[in-house]
Amino acid sequence: MAAWGANGDWSIPVAGHLLDVLADGKATITVTATDTYGNIGSATGQLDVLAHLEPTATLTLPLFGDNVLNNAEALLGQTLTGNSGLLGAGQTVYITLDGTKYVGAVDANGNWTVQLPSNVLSALSDSSHTLSVTLTDRAGNTETSSSANFTAKITLPIPTLDTPFGDGILNFVDAQTATTLHGLSGLATNVGVSVIVNINGTPVTATVNPNGSWTLPLDAPTLQGLPDGIWSLSVTVKDAAGNVVTSPTQTAEVLTHVLPLPTINLPFGNGLLSIAEAGASQILTGSTGITGAGQIVKVTIGTQTLNAVVTTDGQWTLSVLPNALATVTNGPGIIHVEVTDHAGNVGSVNGSFTASLNLPVPTINPLFSDGFLNISEANDTLTLTGKTGSVGPNQVVKLSIDIDGVTYTGVVDGSGNWTVTLPPKALLGIGNGEHEITLTAQDAAGNSATITPAPSFVAYLTPPSVTLDTPFVDGALSISESASTQTLHGSLTLNNSSVAGSVVTVTINNHDFTATIDPSGNSWTLSLSPGQLTTANLGSGLQDIKVTVTDEGLNTNSSTGQALIALTQPTITVNSNFITDGVIDYADLHASQTITGSSTGLSVGQNITINIGGKPFTTTVNGDGSWSYTLKITDLVDIPNGSLVVTATDAAGNPAASLPTTYIVDPLSAVPVLTIDPISVDNLLGTSDLISGTVIVSGHSSGLSPLSTLQVTVSGAPPFTIPVVIGLDGSWQVNVPSGTFTEGSHTVTAAVTLGVPQLTTNLGINVDLTAPTLTVNAFAGNDILNASEAAVPQTLSGTASVTEIGQNVLITLNSKNYSAAVVSDGAGGAKWSVIIPVSDMAALGQNGSTIVAKLADKAGNSVEVDHPILVDTTIPLVSINPISVGGLLNSVNIGLGILLNGSAEPNSSVTIKVGTLAGVTVQTDNLGQWSLNVPKVDLQGLTDGPQVITVTSTDSAGNVSVPVNVGLNVALNQGFGDTLNTLIGGNGVLNLAESLLTQVLTGTVSGNYTGAKVSATILGQLFTADVGNNGKWSINIDPSFWLSSALGKTLDFDLVLTDPNGNIVHTPVHVDLALTDLPLIQNVVAIGDGFLNQLESTANNVVTGTLGNMVAGTTVDVQLGIGTFHATVNANGTWSATIPQNVLAGLQDGSVKVVIIATDPAGNVVTSNTNLSVITHNLPTLVLDPLFGDGVLSLTEALAGGLSIGGSTSGMVGQTLQVLIGWISGGDGGRGC
Repeated sequence: MAAWGANGDWSIPVAGHLLDVLADGKATITVTATDTYGNIGSATGQLDVLAHLEPTATLTLPLFGDNVLNNAEALLGQTLTGNSGLLGAGQTVYITLDGTKYVGAVDANGNWTVQLPSNVLSALSDSSHTLSVTLTDRAGNTETSSSANFTAKITLPIPTLDTPFGDGILNFVDAQTATTLHGLSGLATNVGVSVIVNINGTPVTATVNPNGSWTLPLDAPTLQGLPDGIWSLSVTVKDAAGNVVTSPTQTAEVLTHVLPLPTINLPFGNGLLSIAEAGASQILTGSTGITGAGQIVKVTIGTQTLNAVVTTDGQWTLSVLPNALATVTNGPGIIHVEVTDHAGNVGSVNGSFTASLNLPVPTINPLFSDGFLNISEANDTLTLTGKTGSVGPNQVVKLSIDIDGVTYTGVVDGSGNWTVTLPPKALLGIGNGEHEITLTAQDAAGNSATITPAPSFVAYLTPPSVTLDTPFVDGALSISESASTQTLHGSLTLNNSSVAGSVVTVTINNHDFTATIDPSGNSWTLSLSPGQLTTANLGSGLQDIKVTVTDEGLNTNSSTGQALIALTQPTITVNSNFITDGVIDYADLHASQTITGSSTGLSVGQNITINIGGKPFTTTVNGDGSWSYTLKITDLVDIPNGSLVVTATDAAGNPAASLPTTYIVDPLSAVPVLTIDPISVDNLLGTSDLISGTVIVSGHSSGLSPLSTLQVTVSGAPPFTIPVVIGLDGSWQVNVPSGTFTEGSHTVTAAVTLGVPQLTTNLGINVDLTAPTLTVNAFAGNDILNASEAAVPQTLSGTASVTEIGQNVLITLNSKNYSAAVVSDGAGGAKWSVIIPVSDMAALGQNGSTIVAKLADKAGNSVEVDHPILVDTTIPLVSINPISVGGLLNSVNIGLGILLNGSAEPNSSVTIKVGTLAGVTVQTDNLGQWSLNVPKVDLQGLTDGPQVITVTSTDSAGNVSVPVNVGLNVALNQGFGDTLNTLIGGNGVLNLAESLLTQVLTGTVSGNYTGAKVSATILGQLFTADVGNNGKWSINIDPSFWLSSALGKTLDFDLVLTDPNGNIVHTPVHVDLALTDLPLIQNVVAIGDGFLNQLESTANNVVTGTLGNMVAGTTVDVQLGIGTFHATVNANGTWSATIPQNVLAGLQDGSVKVVIIATDPAGNVVTSNTNLSVITHNLPTLVLDPLFGDGVLSLTEALAGGLSIGGSTSGMVGQTLQVLIGWISGGDGGRGC
């Protein structure tokens, strides 16, 4: 029975044991009510019986996957799930966390979900926490799980990275050895802790130490492979709870490749430090080889280390004060330049120089070996030598003679030995007397010193002269004269030579005798004692006497005379003759008699006297020394008894006599005699004998009757016979027609044919009707006697008939007679000659003269030759126009050669000798003008230095003028040249980076570079440089120059090298300019869209782009992570670089810098950066909160509207979520329901 309440409520208690019997499930309950009136009403209801199966409250362990709740999990909130084990609605669930309940939802299938909010979880302390779940079914059955503990690790570690490499910069030295990156993990343990160091997006695992610190060793190859640049670094720590924290990004600079490459410009301008330079401040300059701020340049010179001033373009300058230079020692030195960049990279270079801090101490060897300069030496190449007192290359010696003299440059070897060569005739014009030499030595550094006092020498440039008076008074030395001292003497001209320093030598027969010079210097004498006047010393016969004068400068001149040395007694021998038998009888007296003989020591033509009984007869000596004389019958009339003696005197006056032959005269001899007188004296008929038409044939007889008749017959064809009557005195004579005497031999017979006794006599004669031949050879070589020929004895010679050997040729020249014997020429012919003395030639007048030579044969036939000669002993004059020579011959004006001109005698020869070149002879015109173009090809054979042009004129007679000398300064510098050592841009291509540095154009000059200069006009701007003493030069071009708007793609200019003498060498310089139109990096796309997702990281991928201003040969490199990847560049400018999969997979999530480097062929480098967003590890998560709070959408909730769906995500901040409710995919694209 139910109990009713006042308000009509009722209740009926039901005992539990009654309900236990009900099975779980739906049970029907029927209620019947009866009111007081008896009305009965009933109602039926359903009852869920849940009395046997209770909810199951269990937690899925471990909680949060590992019983640890980390910060990320807390921030996401956590959803716990399970199943109650019951079906049906009405179940409830809540989680109790540290005593606080958090209600969840249970669906009809018993699946329960409880969302633990992130704010709750994030607020949990880092400690252990308790959590349980309680489930209640709709019947109210409740069950609570056992408590589960978990640890909350919500507080994040704070990882740190110590400054990389100590200072945030990795330099070259750092990269040579392994180094370690290190820092703190933010935790106090390494248990469960990992550290990843992200280097430009590339993860590298570090080692975590027990105390929570971490280290990352990097070996040297890894460090060395890092490209230069600014690198981002961060540290990612993951603790045991799975918390992952990345430190703020730090940067480190890598500078291991672009290192300082210092240079030092040639110190002191030429690499040499002179005394003067050491006493003044000096500027040293150079380049560091890099750009940017923070560079330090230290320069060590001597014992001083100094700080230079360096600009951001890498140019450094240092002013070195004298006190620093004072620490430099003499000799080779080093300037050490050390450059430190802001990264601490150090580069150094040593600049070499030579300090020449000692003056040269020049010396000169004895001038011209004896301190005297003579004509021969002055006409020849002169070599002066000495020492500079210094050592090393590039020394210079300059020598000049007297004030305003020509300066000669010497050659100096490395040991300081110098040589100055003076060309032939260079000093001929300096004049006689003492001269001083100024000699200055200069070392390579420019230190110079001059010899003091100035060395001097004496010039003897006018030749002395000497004459010889007639030797021995009459030109002959006889035996009697040789018995006493004889004196030779002459005149003398010594010019500026002293008597003491001069010598006169007399040479006779190859014997030299030294004469005595008068103190006045105007004459000389030589006394020859009897002991010297011997044949052994002086020879015999006609001897040359040569007098030679040698002055103090050893100039010589001579004069030659002749003397007859007759120191051998002449002899005369008489052949057997009609007196030999001691009786001159009747026959002897009545016939012509010929006396002959020989002689020695007598000259041809010398007179011989034949004395018979005191009666003299004269003849001459023949060429072979023989002599003869025919006595006519009349010569023997009244000859007394006596003796025959033949005497003579030689040319020197020495007497000669034959032995006397004593005779008696017996004219009464009774023997009949018939004689024929000699016909024409010598029984030799010539043309002159026949010219009268008849020839007288006569004779004598004795012992024959007067008036007897003779038959005179002359042989011939036919013979001629004529009778003749003997006269009362016994003589007879007939005239025979000349025609009877034909050429050849004939016999004349005289015979008494009637009476008694008969007597016959014969006389042989010869008829010579042929005139002798005679020639005169050219006198003085060409029948023209010039001055040089007239200064020495000349031989006049010719030929004659062989038949006239022994005959004398009579010569007449200028009214003076000469005699020459015809002698054999040794080759079957005959010749003759005579010496014409210098004195005789001096007496000849100018212009024409005639030599008359006559020769008569024994028959009296004669020939005369008139031989004209020309006498021209006047020395011609010659001149050269100095304007035509010019002052200097260099490589510029040599091109057209030199046109020399001047004047001399008309139609004469002029010989021009230029320096050491071979002489060239030209002819003057009718006005006496001459010219000669000396071509370039010949002039190139001249050596540099003062040269002498010598001009001489030779007239038609062969007279040579006094040489005229003019100077020609030759400065061809034929080895002059320029070699470029460094080009603009280093290789002739200038890129933009290089244009920001001072460009240094350097070269080395060959040849004589003393005082040379280099210049270049570039875009109207003049650059100049002096060539140093080592031949090197440099031109600096400031970076501002390359800002000119006039620059194009190329630059061409002329480098001009000029020496002090005007020689010019042109060197063309070409520069390719790459200052504009640099590569443009465009349209860079990294991994397709700038994002790298997890799928893309599983394969190789590419970074692509295009290049503007594309030039063939341009390269592209891509830096990603810690790697550099070379791109393939196409002709159209597109490029692509493949990034390996392992590199992509290793990239850490976040923004990674991608560096693109384009380098054109000129070396221009253009860099562009882009970012790559990496999302490959921390993938996004999505959590949906329980729908409608309990996972069940009730009618009431649906009708009420305003429902919301929510949840949480990670990694999707800012992203748009699409929520699909009841979306069913279908063929029509899907539909909502």
